[in-house]
Amino acid sequence: MSGRRYLVAYDISDTQTRSGHSRLTKVAKVCAGYGVRVQRSVYECDLSETARVRMVAAILQVINQRADSVRIYRVSEDAEVFGVALELGLDDLLLI
Repeated sequence: MSGRRYLVAYDISDTQTRSGHSRLTKVAKVCAGYGVRVQRSVYECDLSETARVRMVAAILQVINQRADSVRIYRVSEDAEVFGVALELGLDDLLLI
């Protein structure tokens, strides 16, 4: 996929409640549909502009904008990774 690499980080409030836990699960599923989880609430996503707009729209449908936080950062090509670097291509995924 051509596009830019983004880092998506989110913090969903009240995850101990049913609605908070539901939002957490839904945001994770949206992000997983566009990228690879690199930490618990952080995803790396290679996105075209169209895909980025779609992902943002999907996230906005899920979150409580008064309580939750989602941040999307563009990552430069010279970003460094230390420790375990996880990079999965489409050939590495198992879709069921």
